[in-house]
Amino acid sequence: MSDEAQGEVIGQLTETESQEFAALRAQSDAVLRRIGSLEVEKVRLAGQVSAFENRAQQMAASITERLGLEKGQGWAADNDGTIRLK
Repeated sequence: MSDEAQGEVIGQLTETESQEFAALRAQSDAVLRRIGSLEVEKVRLAGQVSAFENRAQQMAASITERLGLEKGQGWAADNDGTIRLK
């Protein structure tokens, strides 16, 4: 498979075998490039999640202050917006 292989020559790939090896290498390279682009996208998406979580923490602190609760006091909001102490 290597053009620079050392050792005794024992045969030759057929044209079909050579083409298939080349196609497989190309497909493998394409998949590796795609994995790389997905890794970049994953980092961007993780950054967005982090920003959402930071904003949610800021909102929680603001709501805690608005309600006059002590920092760290547990509360939760129901789906209808009702806030309950934990």
